[in-house]
Amino acid sequence: MDELVTPRLQSVVFRCDAALFIGNGHVMRCLTLADAIAAMGIKCTFICREFEGHLGPTITQRGHDLRLLPKPTSEAMARIGDDGPYTGWLGTSVEQDAAQTATIIKKTGADRVITDHYAINADWHSMAAPTGIPIFAIDDLANRTHACDVLLDQNLGRKEEDYAGLVDPSTISLIGPKYALLKPEFAEKRASSLLRRRSSTLRKILVSMGGVDADDATSKVINTLNHAELPIETEITIVLGPSAPHKEAVRQRAATMPYPTEFKENVSDMASLMASADLAIGAMGSTAWERCCLGLPILALVVADNQNSAAAALEATGAGLLLGNLSDPEWTGKLEAGLEQAKVPETLECWSLRAANVCDGKGSQRVLAHILPELVQ
Repeated sequence: MDELVTPRLQSVVFRCDAALFIGNGHVMRCLTLADAIAAMGIKCTFICREFEGHLGPTITQRGHDLRLLPKPTSEAMARIGDDGPYTGWLGTSVEQDAAQTATIIKKTGADRVITDHYAINADWHSMAAPTGIPIFAIDDLANRTHACDVLLDQNLGRKEEDYAGLVDPSTISLIGPKYALLKPEFAEKRASSLLRRRSSTLRKILVSMGGVDADDATSKVINTLNHAELPIETEITIVLGPSAPHKEAVRQRAATMPYPTEFKENVSDMASLMASADLAIGAMGSTAWERCCLGLPILALVVADNQNSAAAALEATGAGLLLGNLSDPEWTGKLEAGLEQAKVPETLECWSLRAANVCDGKGSQRVLAHILPELVQ
């Protein structure tokens, strides 16, 4: 009798978007997953709407296929958010986006479909993915239904029961920073970064408010640092992405700082930058788990409402301080107070140890074992 041969996995499709009004986080964490999948010889195709700031060049530079969905009309852009925080984020109706995506999925012969989008729900899943193809959904909100085989919510403070009634009982739920999608270099640099922090003092500050930072939180942080009383040897590094609309203004502000300040754009090795920093001032989001993996203490600023619960949960661990919401004028005073606390080496070391307990950097492999169980043990 001939042996049964399991068909080889050949293609995985990602449906996610980046834009000036969305940010880069959804695409960037999908890229981390795609890089790991591609390393096993499986083709990865990204389906993204042609929004301003869509990160298509970054996707193709990483060696992945890109299929751009049509640019949304000005009328569609004007309606974004009219009926809720994330309505309109697809740039068209759920039905049309699902139909456009389904056509591409069929052409690519995808073996898996991965979605990371706040406007995608169970209706989209049912319309876009052919019957029998496993669906993997990445979410942060627990506010809508998903028709998926596996669900990932990597946020601290999230519980599996938050998705009760939103996914089928048979859905595998991967919850918490244990499953955070980090590039492998974070796990690789973890041991040396944690060793260095056993005797660290406040010398290097990393400011990272997200790749886009549409509200220019970075400039507001710089203004506070500009008159803060920091150790004389303090060095500051500021990071923004290539599509950040305020990057030139930030670059000019950085040049006038009373402390040596370096502005970096489109950094490819954030792990090394974080490992060499003593304190981060940053927005919540996926980068929060990167910082924790390396034991980097955080003064965290909430720049979007969906970050509130994870930010509060992170502060509760003792990994740093929560400054509050960008719209709250009191956060600058909390930043000054946090910088004073960070001058005490014992405080900095305590924050570091507690941050390191949040995430070990091995989440991508744990996730892959559920997406591609045929290939990952």
